[in-house]
Amino acid sequence: MRTILPLVFLITGFLQLPGRPNIILIMADDMGYSDLGCFGGEIRTPILDSLAKSGIRFTNFYSENMCWVSRASMMTGIYHRTSLKDNAIHPRCLTLPETLKSNGYQTGMMGKWHLAGKYTKNNGIDAVYPDQRGFDYFYGILGGASSFYAPFGLKRNRDSIDNEFIENKKYYFTNAIGEEAISFLKKTPEQKPFFLYLPFTAAHWPLHAPAKDIEHYKGVFSQGWDQLRAKRLERMKELGVIGKSVELSPRHPKVPSWKDEKNKDWQERRMEVYAAQITIMDQVIGDVIQHLKKNDQLNNTLIFFTIDNGGCHVEYPPERKGDYLPEKTRIGETMQPGNLPDIMPGPEITYQSYGYGWANLSNTPYRLFKQYDHEGGIHTPMIVHWPNKIKNKGSISNTLSHL
Repeated sequence: MRTILPLVFLITGFLQLPGRPNIILIMADDMGYSDLGCFGGEIRTPILDSLAKSGIRFTNFYSENMCWVSRASMMTGIYHRTSLKDNAIHPRCLTLPETLKSNGYQTGMMGKWHLAGKYTKNNGIDAVYPDQRGFDYFYGILGGASSFYAPFGLKRNRDSIDNEFIENKKYYFTNAIGEEAISFLKKTPEQKPFFLYLPFTAAHWPLHAPAKDIEHYKGVFSQGWDQLRAKRLERMKELGVIGKSVELSPRHPKVPSWKDEKNKDWQERRMEVYAAQITIMDQVIGDVIQHLKKNDQLNNTLIFFTIDNGGCHVEYPPERKGDYLPEKTRIGETMQPGNLPDIMPGPEITYQSYGYGWANLSNTPYRLFKQYDHEGGIHTPMIVHWPNKIKNKGSISNTLSHL
């Protein structure tokens, strides 16, 4: 008989300990099982790799197969069929932040909520905000996707704050999440433990990243998805995050062989931007950790990192519309949405995704993607870091675990 360990039970299980730990829960968006460096990927994630080196990697961890259902499960410890009602957490369900707040924790959230219910109807009157479900402070978006340069419906608690990215030409949502997180930590009373929830939108589409960050990945993916999948598999075996006998799943039938790909430059650029989004997130996590070190808080801070589901294969067509898609950029340019090979992703004016081929790489060695209950959709990495308590630093756990 195997034990299934829900993440929420891990967290709430520490509430009765003397010297209760601070808790940081980090969730990335639409990344694959093997994207992180410490799980075999090419993407540079030195901060998360360092957490893994001095913490524990869980290699048999599972999420749900979609964004909001994973978030509902994580916030309640209950499967989404029980915990969701009209795309919001069911009123009868107690949430993790509510539990922690009632036990004396200061609670803050920065990033993507995606549990707001019918937040676009009736001018948002019916929306369910994070402060209604246990958070003392919220900065972020209510919905599931948005521009990284001009986030749709950006809120501070319940106040709309679009002026912050309109007036700041260097605004980038991932960086802002980190800045707000550090501000929250600075304002938390010393005598109170804190719960900090950081659900980043990286690396969900759109493919947005500053040019300087994209440039760091020039040439990294030029071998194409076929060779890179095979090389990832070997690195994963060397790292011990999969078994030596694991075989690579077949290339998805909608993905051409790399040698037959007609738009290699554009395809490379898509993955370069995706990777840049993840590295920026890693840097921001590093900023938060540096603040904890500076204030002598890291040793008693329990940090979790995971992902809401597997890599997303969805191709973004030019005709697709949504509340999250602005008509113009901040300087008035008409948007150019859609996966068009003659337009390179990255700038604010674009709105693209990375598609089947690269999602197939992200989910190495598994089959299929987000939205599916195959391993590629639900098998996700988890890293746990707690210097005061973890003895077997750098260890790997195969314990079956779930959000």
